[in-house]
Amino acid sequence: MYLKTTFIKQFLLLATLFLLAVTCFYSRLTDTTITDLTSGFSHPLEGWDHIVTMLGVGIWAAQLRGKAIWLLPTTFVGVMSLGGISGAAKYLAVPSAEILIVLSCLVFSVLIIRKVRFDTRINVLIVAFFAFFHGYAHGA
Repeated sequence: MYLKTTFIKQFLLLATLFLLAVTCFYSRLTDTTITDLTSGFSHPLEGWDHIVTMLGVGIWAAQLRGKAIWLLPTTFVGVMSLGGISGAAKYLAVPSAEILIVLSCLVFSVLIIRKVRFDTRINVLIVAFFAFFHGYAHGA
């Protein structure tokens, strides 16, 4: 009985986060604001997808404990800066950056809910992969 209730709660949480992510993604497609320097800085604070992911990285790092508490958030910010530079310089075109941002919301939600633990290097690679696309969205 306990397993069934836990599964239902986790499924409902995951479904809610998925619907939130789809809503955020759809609002990004219909947004026609003018892009400038200030919009790049306000983008993570106004976009729920960025807030969910940044909180997700912090919560997952806290669950992992040890070096991950400072290593994962630092990696996220550092690689996000590189992605921002790449997006601002139009160095490469990433047409699916917003899809990957929404996917990062889902991935970090699953990692938190399932309490998944990998080797430290794998954790850093997962965070760095998604952080680049978050930064790219700031710079583009």
